[in-house]
Amino acid sequence: MDKIKFRYIVKRSNNHIFSRIFTLEELEHGEYKIWKEINLINENNIIIKDQYTNRNDRNRIDIYKGDICNIRRYDSKKYEVCEVRWGNNYGWVFRGYYGKRKKHWDYYGILFNEVNEIEVIGNITQHPDLI
Repeated sequence: MDKIKFRYIVKRSNNHIFSRIFTLEELEHGEYKIWKEINLINENNIIIKDQYTNRNDRNRIDIYKGDICNIRRYDSKKYEVCEVRWGNNYGWVFRGYYGKRKKHWDYYGILFNEVNEIEVIGNITQHPDLI
């Protein structure tokens, strides 16, 4: 069975950013509520909630929505920097950006099937400069 997990990224008023990962079971059993109370977190502190893709990179790091990855497709020798996104009807996709106007392309429906190597190098919330 697939593991359902979410990464919560929080930003304090002093700009300190930290995160915590919860499984669906932990959320259902109230551990999120306890964590918020212990860490004095309110909804305004939570920047984003990212879902786990149920995949790992080449270093066995969990891949979440919003992660920035270096990818290499089977048909290519070059690496591309992409953001992991949910593609509505297409499931998980890699979104790559190019040009001064930040145009993009989406690698639909084949997020992990036609990619030879994936390495998480950050996430869009904490490291937007990587894109």
